[in-house]
Amino acid sequence: MLMSNGFTKNGFSIRKRGLSLTEIIISFAIFVIAVVPFINILMYSTKANVKSLSAIKASSLALSMSEQLKHGSSMVEVPPFPKTVYSGYDSLQWLIIEASPGGIGTSWNEYTKTIDYGMIPGYPKHKIDIAVAFYPVKSFPKMKFPEMVFDSASPPPPVANPKERPEYEKMMSRIQINVTVKWVEPDKPDKEYEFKVFTIVTKP
Repeated sequence: MLMSNGFTKNGFSIRKRGLSLTEIIISFAIFVIAVVPFINILMYSTKANVKSLSAIKASSLALSMSEQLKHGSSMVEVPPFPKTVYSGYDSLQWLIIEASPGGIGTSWNEYTKTIDYGMIPGYPKHKIDIAVAFYPVKSFPKMKFPEMVFDSASPPPPVANPKERPEYEKMMSRIQINVTVKWVEPDKPDKEYEFKVFTIVTKP
């Protein structure tokens, strides 16, 4: 009698056999080779989405701050005169003339301000750098002109060199605003990314 460890089909004996360890290892290696690229793509996509979200937040902050500066207002109180509210261009002009470091010197310098990391509600990983100056220069000498000129109904005070007055007024007719938002990514805490907004406000 014929003995077999398989079964007979159409007169032929078919043996059952299991998988060897080598075949299992080869199969697993093929599986890993096929799956790893997809895992890498998913990880890269996740990181890219996080960076995109940070960039969107930065652009939103920069544009929002730029609009606030263009259309915002400043309340100025100089005793014994009553409080005066300046808005738009006049508010920016006041920042340069009175609030900038050069406001008390012989030139009007660029007004700068930084809102550091952790100081912006809802944006702990972002900071804002603001710069406001007359366009196209960051420093404007005032040696031959009045210390402070604002729009008013009264005529401006006399100047030392009336012929230079038109050029002086031209220099003061445009103000540049630079807003830079910087942020850091969780995977690269030592590297800063930035988004910049630049605009010019013209004297109305």
